[in-house]
Amino acid sequence: MKGRPRQSHCRQGHELTPENVVLIPRVDRTQRRCRTCLERYTAAFERNRRQPGKIEALVLERNQLREQSRPLRESCQRMADDYQTSAGHHPIHVLVPLEAFEDMRKALTSTPVDETR
Repeated sequence: MKGRPRQSHCRQGHELTPENVVLIPRVDRTQRRCRTCLERYTAAFERNRRQPGKIEALVLERNQLREQSRPLRESCQRMADDYQTSAGHHPIHVLVPLEAFEDMRKALTSTPVDETR
């Protein structure tokens, strides 16, 4: 016998009988899959695949979040650029110009927070 002993049940607890096993040929072996789990997976995949506009809705939501957070990202970048290019920056003490601090404060207060995530 080569490798591990054959499993009697799948991860979901279904018995792996000859009627409930699908043999899938691979390059170096034959894979045994639970027919019940495979049918459930395929049905769920098809259901999700057929939902019109699901991916487009997610892309739209991502783009909206990017736009909402743009002022915050830009003010953070300006603050980092000011700090990195200043002649007297110190690795422990960070001195932030008042204008950059005010930009950051405005961006933080204007960015909506989604508390459902």
